[in-house]
Amino acid sequence: MQAPSILQTFWFCALASVFLVFFLLDGFDMGIGMALPFFSKEESERKKLIDIAWPFWDGNELWAIIGGSCLFAAFPYAFVALIGGLAPVVALLLVFLMFRTVSFEAWYKDPSRRRFWEYAQAAGSFLLAFGFGLLSGNLIAGLPMTETGAFAGSPLSAFQPYAILTGLLAAAAALMHGAAYVRKKSAGAVRDKATRLARGTFPAVAVLSAAAFAWTAVIVPEAMTRFPFLLGVAGAVAFGVSFRVSLGRPGDRAPFRWSAAAMVCVWIAGASALFPYLIRPAAGGPPAAGGPAAVGPAAGGPGLSLAAASSPASTLSFLAVFATAALAVVAFYTVFVYRTFKGKTASDEAAH
Repeated sequence: MQAPSILQTFWFCALASVFLVFFLLDGFDMGIGMALPFFSKEESERKKLIDIAWPFWDGNELWAIIGGSCLFAAFPYAFVALIGGLAPVVALLLVFLMFRTVSFEAWYKDPSRRRFWEYAQAAGSFLLAFGFGLLSGNLIAGLPMTETGAFAGSPLSAFQPYAILTGLLAAAAALMHGAAYVRKKSAGAVRDKATRLARGTFPAVAVLSAAAFAWTAVIVPEAMTRFPFLLGVAGAVAFGVSFRVSLGRPGDRAPFRWSAAAMVCVWIAGASALFPYLIRPAAGGPPAAGGPAAVGPAAGGPGLSLAAASSPASTLSFLAVFATAALAVVAFYTVFVYRTFKGKTASDEAAH
């Protein structure tokens, strides 16, 4: 397998970072959406949850669009293998994304059916978080591919046990992260209920994380020799314990910060296990081929390495300049919005 170049490694790290930011930001409003219909019998308290997520959810989803665009531009063969081979799964994710978007708007505009839209929000948020984790798990576990790098499975190939585990982990982590954010942004009864939800979700996240780390070490044995993977595991444990301890203390910001830090560490461990591939060889398959003369998917074999899946160096160089400028603008917008709506969310009926 051809070793990745500096530019290819840069883009691997850039893509991992963009999707991490997406899950850190959109993850909390997915968690809020999952909890919405079950959080309280009081509509005023459920409205508070929507008010908390309202200023941010659409901007948060922008990071997923940026990530998909960068994947298409920098690693088009991996994009084709995922989107082409798993088109029904990706299409369903887009449907859930749109349904979730509609439910936000419809909750305010359709008071007579608010409970329906709350359950729609919960279903869309869960399936979106689960689907994100499912696709991420498939990258590490590997997908059936031909010697030319084309997807060789069916839509059901995505539902392998390891990927289902990572999907459940993503959904549980989003719910816990969302509860931590609601605590950060609220007071009184809503804050107390969010704290109880975070406490209740933590054991599931801990067990699923431990299972995912152990399973990753089995299917990617070399991960145990990589410092970033071990650092990610150790950091996830340390920050997870800190998160649980902080729930019993008076500060409201610390749980959300510890939750975010633990998710960053899980992401570092996953990215370390995946590198230097974008799609690892499926279990039992030979490693991806490649070499100095390798061009396009024909060089990939089962699995797709960074070298086999990437655009030419000239394209990556241009993208590095263009995308950095674009990401700086989006990052500035994100920081501006979060600073504008910082502090506790207002409780009056006009707030949203």
